[in-house]
Amino acid sequence: MTTRPSPSAIVHALRGAPACPGCAPAAPFECWVCGARAERGIDRRRWLGVTFVGQNRVRAPDSMMVCEACAYVMAGRPPDTLRLTSHLYDDRGHLTPNKGAKPAILAWLREPKVGAWFAAIADSGKKHLIPWAPINAPGGGAGLALFEERIVEIGAWELVDAMTALLTAGASKEEIGRGEYGPRAWLRVGADALRGFERAWSGKRGSGWFELGLWLAQRQEVT
Repeated sequence: MTTRPSPSAIVHALRGAPACPGCAPAAPFECWVCGARAERGIDRRRWLGVTFVGQNRVRAPDSMMVCEACAYVMAGRPPDTLRLTSHLYDDRGHLTPNKGAKPAILAWLREPKVGAWFAAIADSGKKHLIPWAPINAPGGGAGLALFEERIVEIGAWELVDAMTALLTAGASKEEIGRGEYGPRAWLRVGADALRGFERAWSGKRGSGWFELGLWLAQRQEVT
């Protein structure tokens, strides 16, 4: 049983730890969803019932209780639900950009973090992410992020820079994702640039970092 706060508990606390309908004090338990220790919650059979489809992701499958923090962060329907935005947290605070703010997400991921941190990055807005975001320890390497339902090890930022350069020159995200470029890309980007990108980065194609990097990369407006 983990004793450190889960991402759910962190977000719940930052929002004032509001009470959730149906939740009550309980003997210490492991949360069925996030696996963290809790003393307030709701019987999982009274919680989301047949509408919950993430049974393969729960952290404490033998538990009968869902903690109040998970009940809170997974509550609501669009437009009033936390699943519609990404969640970026470190000791400086909690940011909730939507997918239209990819430059802000990219900038946050690239900058040094303060203390323990997590990044739950939403694309579809249809999936609950916060309970399963990995928490990265202070310091150390680049860390892990949750992108939709995929845990991604953050790699070299040069990949995102190279993707940005191709997009700005005229390649499309679909072409970069497949590694197959049409006549327009060959003409506008140039054979040397396309072949150079493939030599350097084709081995990462299919990885979580390639997928997340391409999602983050944006064509730069040329002035």
